[in-house]
Amino acid sequence: MGPVNKKKLYLTIIFGCAAAFLFPGLGALYLFLALAGLVIFLIRARAPEADKKFLTVMIIAIVVTRIVLSLLVMEARGGNLFQDEGLYSKKAIIKVYEWKGVRNYEEGYYGFFDYDYDFLNPNYGYNAYTYLLSGFYYIFGYQIQAARLINGLLCILTFLLIFYMAKELFGLSAAMLYSAIFAFSPSIMLWSVSVGVDMSGILCISAYLFLLIRVLKKFNLGYLLAMAVSLLALASFRGYAVSALIAVTVIGLCCVTLKRMTKTGRIFLGLLAVLSIILIVNTPLAHVIGEGLKKNIDTVISRQGDFATADDGGYVTFPRHCYEKLDYGFTDLAQAYARGMSYVLFSPFPWDIGSKLQLMAYPQTILWYFMLPFIIYGFYLGYKKDRLVTSTMFLYCFLLFSILALVEGNMGSLFRHKDMVIPFTFMYFAAGILRAFSGKDPDNKARERFGS
Repeated sequence: MGPVNKKKLYLTIIFGCAAAFLFPGLGALYLFLALAGLVIFLIRARAPEADKKFLTVMIIAIVVTRIVLSLLVMEARGGNLFQDEGLYSKKAIIKVYEWKGVRNYEEGYYGFFDYDYDFLNPNYGYNAYTYLLSGFYYIFGYQIQAARLINGLLCILTFLLIFYMAKELFGLSAAMLYSAIFAFSPSIMLWSVSVGVDMSGILCISAYLFLLIRVLKKFNLGYLLAMAVSLLALASFRGYAVSALIAVTVIGLCCVTLKRMTKTGRIFLGLLAVLSIILIVNTPLAHVIGEGLKKNIDTVISRQGDFATADDGGYVTFPRHCYEKLDYGFTDLAQAYARGMSYVLFSPFPWDIGSKLQLMAYPQTILWYFMLPFIIYGFYLGYKKDRLVTSTMFLYCFLLFSILALVEGNMGSLFRHKDMVIPFTFMYFAAGILRAFSGKDPDNKARERFGS
């Protein structure tokens, strides 16, 4: 079959699936298949020849596994979604009622969702992902599997981003291994079906880092605007990840600027920075910053105390006297950081499994222990190849891990939120293990866009 016939075949499949939207109750499935088909069509038409077969097979595998998980393994209980995945669908339905001008929709809402009153907090659950679901429900109506299949599409987009990010740094072999690990790691498979905000967060972070590296290499206004969109979407549900990305951006821009400045300019800028710090410390602004920081830490301490007494997944990182409303200082914060980082890197601890949920996370935790030495080695290899790219990725991972170390207090949430960092370390694991077992550097033929 020639290229023209293949294109006609792909177009027929895509538009055939789109036409099938008219069949009741299956719009989400057809939309997912149509969009996945469109992605495959674009890959076959535009991707480099060496990438086509791998990407096509992987996307088909992602589609099949997500359909199996969503339709067969994780069937909705009682015809509706539950827990966090149910929360965002219910919030999306409320928004659809508002858009359509339905009056007194609460009665119909309660009946539609089996009189579940737990999700009526008007200040929680509305974010970029919720509005994405709202748009689908507005057009096609509520379908219990829609959110799960939309999450699968978000996973496909993230998979493509991280594949090309790895390829441009380490080459095709590392990119294939990295993206395959990402697509089929247990937690990513789970989030790409059940918890859409997590998959959305990983997509936004991937897109931002992918574009930031290009902006640091060569300024581009279009990339900058796309970064802003990713950041705004992420800010609606993962604000602390936004803080880490902004910090990475500021530090990256400062380093690039300093590198391009003359020696005299660097000295002048350094003196200006020192002067600015002295002025801030000796003005009321320092007191305002200190009070704001103390207020935030007090909130974290209160939350952690509540988590620790509420269920077996809660834990505390600060010294005990901090939870008794007594004063705390820098030493207490340092102890909390060290203890929190141990939870971030090594929990759930294999020697202290406290619940069935922690036991479910145990296999992936053991796998993480195995991967960690290769990740460290991979960062070393990456730093030798491209300091800017690897430093940017390492700084993001370090900063977000540090934030999680101080603010988390629940193992279930931590296990989910760590996946805003861990998938990006898989790239360096792939590079490290390929070098360790082959004795050669990962293939590096495809770095023309990042440059040397």
